[in-house]
Amino acid sequence: MSRSSYQQSIFTLPNRIVTEGSQAWAVPLGEVVGLVESSDISFPSQGCIFQIAHCGSTLLSRALDYPSRSLVIRESFALRQFTATPPSANPSQNKDRQRALCALWHLLGRQYQSSEVVLLKANVPVNYSLPEIIEIAPGMSGILLYSTFESYLLAALKSVERRQWANYVVREMAPRIRSIAGFESIDFESLGDGQAAAVLWLSQIAMFEAAIKNNAALRALCSDTLYTTPQQVLEASAKHLNISLVEPEIEQIVISDLFSRHAKMPEQEYSAEQRAIEDKQLTQQYQSEISEVKLWCEKGKFNTETSLCDHSIV
Repeated sequence: MSRSSYQQSIFTLPNRIVTEGSQAWAVPLGEVVGLVESSDISFPSQGCIFQIAHCGSTLLSRALDYPSRSLVIRESFALRQFTATPPSANPSQNKDRQRALCALWHLLGRQYQSSEVVLLKANVPVNYSLPEIIEIAPGMSGILLYSTFESYLLAALKSVERRQWANYVVREMAPRIRSIAGFESIDFESLGDGQAAAVLWLSQIAMFEAAIKNNAALRALCSDTLYTTPQQVLEASAKHLNISLVEPEIEQIVISDLFSRHAKMPEQEYSAEQRAIEDKQLTQQYQSEISEVKLWCEKGKFNTETSLCDHSIV
């Protein structure tokens, strides 16, 4: 990987990462952990964007990706694989798990230039390991990016592929979700598409609310705020994450193609105005399905509002 290949990698997942070459190496995990633990090399603490999916995280992370000022790693596959597995009931295995997480966190902090702040954009499974991450990286500066309940449902239900994704991830993360208070009795196999999306939103918001309660270095950001006031959001985010960007540079980012094209598919035009029109159409199309999901949440005594707005970065 070079600095430019990281910038080109909208995701660093295996099927999306852009590498300098085709060579790959498999190294035993124990060997990697041992090498990191015996090394005296240290890196500055990295910042993080934790996000619940379908909430503008790719847009935000690309907007903050500024060579020589920041190095953004979008959705580390190693971090996802680690956090998708729940902790063991065996204390010895959990000690090894923490050693591995510490080693991974250390490696993700590497820089190309000392002036660069490393920014990790996590993906959904990572949110369920927030307590573990906070334990090994206390004081970590982070943004908890989320959307409103209804916005999340609209985004999750808009295509067959997204519905399949919600069903896959909610079942994959079922052991982690069941460990959250209030989610113990959910029958994951019987969930419909809308209910699966609802459980993902509810459980991740629960993790965010618990994390931000006693962590002053974490700030919340609603996707609506990002879309409507990008200049203010980027200024506040850069300051919070210690990325050295000045106002004219941020202005140029906001008026660039980044905010008029689809963040994940740059070849497609997709402005804030187009997003608003699409949301209005989706609301009409899925009004009945969303109403049924809201009723299901009421019966299960799940709160579809969040207090995260009380901790907003802007």
